[in-house]
Amino acid sequence: MTFAVEWMLDGRRMIAVPSGELPGGTDDRDWAQQEAEALAQFHGLGGERTAAIAATLVGVRQLAGRLDGSHFLIYDINTELVAPLRIALLDIEPTGPQRQAFLSPPAPLAPQLRQAVNTPLGEGVSSVLLTNRPGVAEVRWMYVAAGVTLLATLAPVARQAVMGAAAAVEDLLAELRLEGAAVAASASFDPAQIVAESLADQPAWRS
Repeated sequence: MTFAVEWMLDGRRMIAVPSGELPGGTDDRDWAQQEAEALAQFHGLGGERTAAIAATLVGVRQLAGRLDGSHFLIYDINTELVAPLRIALLDIEPTGPQRQAFLSPPAPLAPQLRQAVNTPLGEGVSSVLLTNRPGVAEVRWMYVAAGVTLLATLAPVARQAVMGAAAAVEDLLAELRLEGAAVAASASFDPAQIVAESLADQPAWRS
């Protein structure tokens, strides 16, 4: 199943990171600096934060060259922190074990699952999990329709930026535009049931 994907970007909170050659043969660092400065100017950020954002953009560019999918840098307005986002659209539906491995991988605490924002692929499931790195988390989203799966991963993200950065991602997903074959609901993916089954394994996280 083939789709044309259109992303509606909010330039205040996200930067699209291209995977191919930059226009005019622009150097990665020059491109990253220009994008970081534009974001910094909008939010009134200082030179140190701007340099940190530019350095992260260079790293995301390298990832985009190796990993399929759409890549973005997400900015959390409240903490002034950024996090890489990768979104992949697959022409398969995951099996139960594949779904479990993506949404509930091994982690220091059981991941927190919840129903996620509605998109053209229907309602999804998001998973917030802590990593073995102190103060660092990861957020994952899964959407499944008949014959197609969308996977999104926000990682690494500072724990204090999870709420704001994840909200930006869900705004991006909610505005997703798909052009191509009609999308039907999946008979094997029930977000409400998946979340309900996970509740027994979700202890309250402590600061």
